[in-house]
Amino acid sequence: MKKLATAFAALMFMACGESGPTGNAPPAPPPPPPPPAAPPGDVGFSIIDNAFVDSQGRQNAQSSETMTANQMVGWIHNGANLHTVTFTSVPSGAVTDDSGNLTNRQTFEQTLITPGTYVFRCDVHPATMIGATIIVN
Repeated sequence: MKKLATAFAALMFMACGESGPTGNAPPAPPPPPPPPAAPPGDVGFSIIDNAFVDSQGRQNAQSSETMTANQMVGWIHNGANLHTVTFTSVPSGAVTDDSGNLTNRQTFEQTLITPGTYVFRCDVHPATMIGATIIVN
């Protein structure tokens, strides 16, 4: 009878969801997302959510970087939404390319050689991601 009671207690212990050495542990949480990557180039902007972010953390129309002629400026997309880097104003004689569509972790780079102020926006979000600047000395 004592053996039967011990066996019954062991079965009840296991039936109540208590895990033993080979019990069902909860699954491990997923790993955290990777940290945002740094933009390429001598100076750069991150594209996070719906904002161009400069090295000081300023966003969109407040974001600005200053560089010397012949340096490279870069952008890194760190988010889920589709974005572009499209120049809306450049100094006279300056030659630039637009990025086309950028997705997460894609980069875009430009070497700017003409001094002056360059203004860019995102063509996908022209009402909010507008007015970011690069000043080339």
